[in-house]
Amino acid sequence: ATVMAAYNQINGVPCTENNWLLTDLLRDEWGFDGLVMSDWYAVYHPAAAVNAGCDVNMPGPVSAEPLKAALADGTLDPEKLAESAERAVMLARKYVQPPTDHIDRDMTDRAAYKAAAEGIVMLKNYPQKGEKERNCCPLPSSAKIALCALPICLRRGKRVCLDRPQYGSADGTSQAICRCAHRSV
Repeated sequence: ATVMAAYNQINGVPCTENNWLLTDLLRDEWGFDGLVMSDWYAVYHPAAAVNAGCDVNMPGPVSAEPLKAALADGTLDPEKLAESAERAVMLARKYVQPPTDHIDRDMTDRAAYKAAAEGIVMLKNYPQKGEKERNCCPLPSSAKIALCALPICLRRGKRVCLDRPQYGSADGTSQAICRCAHRSV
């Protein structure tokens, strides 16, 4: 199991560096023995985060140099670092599956379709202009649609990386060009 430490501060101490929150309360009082990861870019002082009980600094990988320097100058407790590393290893051993030569494409396609279908929410089905009895959905397969939202690169999680808006049709075909990958996704 994992817990994500937030950007917020409690009594002036960032959650990722808050020993009372991550060790005294979460681990000692509540008995949590899993891994604590930071929210993205929520670790301001890596050694203080590890000392407080934050095991993973997201997004990784990050430089090990600040931790090496903190070990050398004594501001990072080596026992805390070892405990943090052990929690990461325990999580990997528990959840990482061995590699497989076979991927069931039909099963993964069905699961992805089901997840997408169950995640769709229509707020209101307005009648089409000039047609009193026909609602706008479902769309005919010849309909052209535009997805208007802040684009996110699925490969790198960065915003605004598409060269142009995503366009598609109601039959499910679409294309987007991603500058990060320099190819269609």
